[in-house]
Amino acid sequence: MNMLRLSIAKIALVSGLVILLTGLALLIYGLHGVPVAYQQPKTKTKTLYDNILTVNGGDYEAKSFNILANRTVKGEFTAEKELANFYVLNSTSYKQWKGTGEPGTYIIHKKNPSNYSFSFQTKNTDTYYFIFDNRHLENDKDITFRLLIQWTEIETQYQPNYNYALIYIGVALMTTGGVLVGAGLVLHFKIKAKP
Repeated sequence: MNMLRLSIAKIALVSGLVILLTGLALLIYGLHGVPVAYQQPKTKTKTLYDNILTVNGGDYEAKSFNILANRTVKGEFTAEKELANFYVLNSTSYKQWKGTGEPGTYIIHKKNPSNYSFSFQTKNTDTYYFIFDNRHLENDKDITFRLLIQWTEIETQYQPNYNYALIYIGVALMTTGGVLVGAGLVLHFKIKAKP
């Protein structure tokens, strides 16, 4: 009778260890996350200009920047006294403005500005000109000018994807295996303790 009980204890102990190790393997595999890619839009900003410039009386100052399509351009400036005009032109309009003194088309035109904020969206990749026009005025003007661009990029990021079903099954098997190992050990020591 003791031999039968000893065999049952060994079977419980061995099967419990097998179940426990199987559960541990499933738990480790479930916790080993498989990276899953997802795309997330991210807003980027770049400062193109942030400085003071001087526009001489009877002259103008043009700042040019090559800007890609689909960018939001934001700018602001403060002049100590009013300018005659402020223009934002693309390369075609700038050539016309240089030839005639007035653009046929413009992105922005503001007369007599001293403090001004602006924003626009670029449709094409081009050289854009920001013109501080002081041609019809005599006084030099110091202008604090700040210009930046913003755009959205789609970034691919990776996040681990855990297999929770395997984790739960692994925990359940480890618990069951632990109970069987414990029961097998208790039964084994009880049998060995009896004379």
